[in-house]
Amino acid sequence: MSDLEVRVDRDLCVGSGQCLISAADYFGQDIEGYVELLPDAPTADLATNEEVQEAVEKCPSGALSWHRPD
Repeated sequence: MSDLEVRVDRDLCVGSGQCLISAADYFGQDIEGYVELLPDAPTADLATNEEVQEAVEKCPSGALSWHRPD
């Protein structure tokens, strides 16, 4: 899973804040309440980070997902 990256789809986000509960060091909410990957978040090995994995799994709208970079 280490070759995967987190995809953030703001169009799917419902602003539940589950990502913040699971991984506040990596995700935030913009002024409108939608998810964003924090600019200062460590990006190395996100796919192996347990907090980020939990955030992706618990996202109720599917706004967070894994994808393989091109």
